[in-house]
Amino acid sequence: MKGFYNCLKEVWGPKKKGPVHLKSTDGMEISDSKIIVARWSEHFLGLLNVVGDIDHEALDNIPQHITKTSLDEIPTMDEMARAIASLKDGKVPGGDGIPA
Repeated sequence: MKGFYNCLKEVWGPKKKGPVHLKSTDGMEISDSKIIVARWSEHFLGLLNVVGDIDHEALDNIPQHITKTSLDEIPTMDEMARAIASLKDGKVPGGDGIPA
């Protein structure tokens, strides 16, 4: 695996550190970190805050499925015991470190 990364370094050169240079909306290069943050903010505000046109007829044509109300019920003690027993010791998902 180390050979793979060495080959990548040969092709792309060493990793450059420092601020990323961006271009402003008028094409000028930005190197100041505060202005870069403001430019990213401007970019994402323009990208994510777009008025969308929704075709309500298409929404009405989406097939509706039956709601499973059985999922709203509180699990029984047997179901809880089976779920806990099915966990493998030391294999608990997440970073909380609580053993099964």
